[in-house]
Amino acid sequence: MGEPSDRNMEALRIRARERIRQGRLPRGKPARTWGGLGSGLPCALCDAAILGSEPEFELQLDLSAPAESVRLHRECHAVWSEVREEYSAAHDWRAVAEQLPAFGAQVEARVSLTGGRTVIFNLVCLKPAPSAPPSWINTTTGGPLPEGWRPIEWRYLDATKAESTAQGEDASLPKSA
Repeated sequence: MGEPSDRNMEALRIRARERIRQGRLPRGKPARTWGGLGSGLPCALCDAAILGSEPEFELQLDLSAPAESVRLHRECHAVWSEVREEYSAAHDWRAVAEQLPAFGAQVEARVSLTGGRTVIFNLVCLKPAPSAPPSWINTTTGGPLPEGWRPIEWRYLDATKAESTAQGEDASLPKSA
């Protein structure tokens, strides 16, 4: 395969994002990863055969069941790993008790209702007054959450916000929360 150019690396990143969205590449961390020389089988990212003279990574996704492995060239593994982490940052649920979203950003939030049930809403977290808890607005109704309803976890709706989050725009919880 050789070392891909910067242009080819970006094409691999785009393909990795597509294949993660399609479920053709895993979004989560594999249970086990092995390395060795290529088996001649195709790479799950670039589709080229992994030659016996090339390093190959083999990912085992589930330890409990004999599942098909995912095989990647060394460079493709690095790209997939980078994109997987980017994807996780954009789509993983975060506990409200640990981290708030950027104020004003629309998020998908799991909300605890009275009676112990939960539902998912699109919400916006507004900056709280000093020493006050943040307020949450339902983006469908434009109004606040009813009394007793509270967001317990959230995630961004798109990767664009996650990229700006990586640059430090996340909100910190007030110390009194």
